[in-house]
Amino acid sequence: MKNNQFKELFRYGKFIIYLVLAVVMIIFSLFLFRYSNAIYDTLSQTPEFANVEIEFYYLFLFMILLLVIPFTTFFILAVIELSNLMAQLKKKIPDRQSPDQYTSIKKEDESEEEKAQKEKERIRQLEKQYEEREKKMIECFKENIPKIKDPKKISKTVLSCIGKFYELAQGELYLKQSDNKKDKLVLMATYAYYIPEEKIFEFEIGEGLVGQVAKQGDPINLDNIPEGYITVSSGLGSGTPNNMAIFPITNKKKQNILGIIEIASFKPYEKYDINLFKNIGAEIGKYFENINITAKQ
Repeated sequence: MKNNQFKELFRYGKFIIYLVLAVVMIIFSLFLFRYSNAIYDTLSQTPEFANVEIEFYYLFLFMILLLVIPFTTFFILAVIELSNLMAQLKKKIPDRQSPDQYTSIKKEDESEEEKAQKEKERIRQLEKQYEEREKKMIECFKENIPKIKDPKKISKTVLSCIGKFYELAQGELYLKQSDNKKDKLVLMATYAYYIPEEKIFEFEIGEGLVGQVAKQGDPINLDNIPEGYITVSSGLGSGTPNNMAIFPITNKKKQNILGIIEIASFKPYEKYDINLFKNIGAEIGKYFENINITAKQ
């Protein structure tokens, strides 16, 4: 910005300097012409003038050329700088718009406003859909869980309710258990897959992704699961889901972590999904607050 201002001031300065020099040449020429006439009138009165008259004319012509050349040069340079300045001014001053151009611009503005309104409406509808999904999921919990006392069966029911509203490739539910004054996360239930022998059934707080969520209390949304982390097998073959959400089960005040839910899908999870998971995590926590977890899966 400063460089552009400096260049502009420099152009104005050059134009003024060239113009002043051209004017000076004109004034000096007028002075020289007047002074030469005075000398000519004086010398022409003398008898010797006839011998030097030709030389006087040559000298006078030479002096005029010495003035005309720089004057012409400065005048041309001034005109060039003036044209450059006018071109810069034209760039800064917008052209007058024809009625058709104005109508076109107005339509574009209206189109942008319409797009913004449509985007707002789309977001509003999307938020409404997720609110409805959350309500239905909570209703599923209320209808199926209250009479169950076994934490494993509650865990299976929770994953089953989530699976009704999401296309889950796999799911796991861990509950926090205290053993020898040390908290750990014990696997209580799975969804849509068989547990292999090498499967880790428990995590310490801070261990692995599940342990990290339990330690930090914030959900994790992964859209690039490492190859082999989860494998889904079926009669059609096997594959690795690309997306996974891990979120905590909390108490009502969302202060204490009661467990962790890990769900994988072939479809990505949006920010609305993660917000929903955070909300239902507190709702699910109500069913585990007063249950003593002592058994492993």
